[in-house]
Amino acid sequence: MKSSLKSACVALGILFTTASGALAETGGKDIVDTAAASGKFTILVQALQTSGLTKLLKQKGPFTVFAPDDAAFAKIPSAALNDILGNKPRLINLLKFHLVPANVDPREAARVGTVQTLEGDVLNIQADGKNLKVENANITLPDVPCKNGIIYVIDTVLQPSDKLQ
Repeated sequence: MKSSLKSACVALGILFTTASGALAETGGKDIVDTAAASGKFTILVQALQTSGLTKLLKQKGPFTVFAPDDAAFAKIPSAALNDILGNKPRLINLLKFHLVPANVDPREAARVGTVQTLEGDVLNIQADGKNLKVENANITLPDVPCKNGIIYVIDTVLQPSDKLQ
């Protein structure tokens, strides 16, 4: 078991190094500016602005953001998404569930298996071969460096089940 996890982490490390190298120019921007500049996070950036969390994510950090791209938000029915975006306390809880107030090293996270979010809940992180998941979301692009933290692009919006009812 330990050797298969070690192999998965080594394989993930190669993937992370490649991803980080390709996006090294984003390291000079904060998390919000990096997300906005990519053009793939318009809904997330809007949600951060609406919630008031942009101010937090422009601070020194470090932060890790499990960032759903626009395609991830498109999986939510529009009426449900509008309900979330229109309910500020609910939106803040949802967004804080995607934020970790620390730099999360992908190899360490896969080894430990969990990280605590700013919202207070715990996210489960699993490594399966070359794939890395957080809860039910695939991490499609790991370890995007920013001057105040790291972005992990995910393909599904994470939802803390007991907080959004």
